[in-house]
Amino acid sequence: MTARSTTRIFGTARRQVASIGQGTWKIEDSAAADVIAALRRGLDLGLTHIDTAEMYGSGASERIIGKAIEGRRDEVFLVSKVLPNHASKKGALAACEKSLAHLRTDRLDCFLLHWRGSVPINITSRRCRRVLGATAHFPAYLRMRPPDRRWPPKLVLRHL
Repeated sequence: MTARSTTRIFGTARRQVASIGQGTWKIEDSAAADVIAALRRGLDLGLTHIDTAEMYGSGASERIIGKAIEGRRDEVFLVSKVLPNHASKKGALAACEKSLAHLRTDRLDCFLLHWRGSVPINITSRRCRRVLGATAHFPAYLRMRPPDRRWPPKLVLRHL
């Protein structure tokens, strides 16, 4: 997975990121030891992009990931997502801090708005920028690329 063709430059940090990542929705439904072993094996194989969200298992997914990446944090491009109803000034910061605690890390490589809510994206972006010192970002899924279809999207969080 570390070959140039399997990574892409991501965001303004210009960091090489694995094109294929490990999704973690519903991992809490499996035995934690099995999930941890699978995530670590994925890292061994170059699947260094791990995607999660505060809502996955109400934080259980993030706690399992925290155990899986222990001692390997610098290898991982770690992404988490905030729910639209937490995308206020205080809510985004609280959600980020909670995710960091669950993940047992001091940083996220990318923090996304899980999906658009009732608040216009430019207002959400401004709020997150004020709170986190970064720019809000639409979810980085291929089906939700920005209208100009460029990759990576322009609006990407810097390291927190």
